[in-house]
Amino acid sequence: MHLLVLIVIIGLLIIGLILIAYGTLAKNRWGINLHPVFCPRCKTRLPSVREAQSWQQAMWGGSTCPVCGTEVDKWGRELASVGPSRRVMTPAQVRRVVLKRFTIVFIPVYFCITLLNRWPHPRHGGITFTGIVAFLVVGTAILETAIVTLIIYFGMSYLFKRLFPEKSG
Repeated sequence: MHLLVLIVIIGLLIIGLILIAYGTLAKNRWGINLHPVFCPRCKTRLPSVREAQSWQQAMWGGSTCPVCGTEVDKWGRELASVGPSRRVMTPAQVRRVVLKRFTIVFIPVYFCITLLNRWPHPRHGGITFTGIVAFLVVGTAILETAIVTLIIYFGMSYLFKRLFPEKSG
């Protein structure tokens, strides 16, 4: 049982590392920016060591320009300074957001459930637990999670396109 907990923890750490690597490449809030950041309005170099001015900055990075007061994210992109954005999303944008959020939640949950379901239990007999068995169980859980995720992702994408079609006009 201790080995199972260790494998689940390692799996979650690997997922976290993948999120950080992807975030760095995609320049989203999960990424790490090691380059200097400049204010997009006045071109002032922002300090590397910063004092967070908001919960958003404390959680995801970013700062406020000391010269002009522009709020920027960790990549140097200007953030909306007055309230939330009120733009209306198209059906295609809604589909992308829903599918992205579903995928981010579904993959780790399904992987953990699959791993727990496939893990050999000593009281059931049959298989002698070894490192190879653990490798095979984790590998099949990863493969099954990938296949089921792809099937559900493309199925949901198809359904969303049918339920929320683009307006031609």
